[in-house]
Amino acid sequence: GITFSGADVGGFFYNPDAELLERWYQAGAFYPFFRAHAHIETKRREPWLFGEATLARTRDAVRERYRLLPYVYTLFAGAHADGAPVMRPLFFEFPDDEPTFAAEDAFLLGSALLVRPVAQPGVTSVELRLPGAPARTRWYDTHTSALVGEGGTSVSLAAPPERIPVLQRGGTVLPRRERARRASASMAHDPYTLVVAPDADGRALGELYLDDGETYAHEDGEFAWRRLAYARGVLECAAHEERPRGAAGACDTARGARSTVERVVLLDVHAPPTRVRLVVGGAERELTFHHEAGARVLVVRKPDVPVCDDWSIVVEA
Repeated sequence: GITFSGADVGGFFYNPDAELLERWYQAGAFYPFFRAHAHIETKRREPWLFGEATLARTRDAVRERYRLLPYVYTLFAGAHADGAPVMRPLFFEFPDDEPTFAAEDAFLLGSALLVRPVAQPGVTSVELRLPGAPARTRWYDTHTSALVGEGGTSVSLAAPPERIPVLQRGGTVLPRRERARRASASMAHDPYTLVVAPDADGRALGELYLDDGETYAHEDGEFAWRRLAYARGVLECAAHEERPRGAAGACDTARGARSTVERVVLLDVHAPPTRVRLVVGGAERELTFHHEAGARVLVVRKPDVPVCDDWSIVVEA
């Protein structure tokens, strides 16, 4: 199929009102192809023409897309390598969960993010049956970091005008960039934030693909594919052994390869650790951290280690 696809935000024909335009931007930010486009005979629909509230909400949606670009770019690399779609129906990831076969009110962006668009006016909460196996598949709210529920359960999710529900799957590591920039080129050397959402066994996996972002040099091996693995309190970054291998030294040419990890966010951490260590080769150093008891989130600050280096972060209970 055609991976780089997505409906025109706002619709190609007719004239959306402010609420529909906002909700469409919020959903469209998770399309593979995110673009506002319309027929020449429709009314102008730039967000700033609808007032400050609409402008703020659409800006937030666009910024979230930019934050997720490392993840989205990696998904496209995966689609190129093995054909896995970027935007997925629920049954693609959960073929043994029969109720997902008819689910049309939500979709997945890759394997990590579950998106529940709002398609009715005046709605501030939505119902969603969480896909996956009971007591095994976990889902976390990307806005609050809270554990929402397990597979097979139905939940009510807040959907205020400012955002739609987006959940991170337990067992995934999500690479993000949090700096607000005017273009992706300006983000080339920005640091990464890694959000670790453990599964029922306390494990999580993620990946990060890097190349120069502009040329076809990746066809000559000028790329890097990193594996992010978390288990038993240890987050490791290393070359991805199950993905194509780049040429020696490719990390020196990939855009953002020398960018560092500035923050690691660990979800569902019930108690603060005694200490957190960064281990690179035979050297190690202590890292600062903050535990948010109410949200059960551990934030590890300033590892400042390049994503193309091999390293581990050890969280000691």
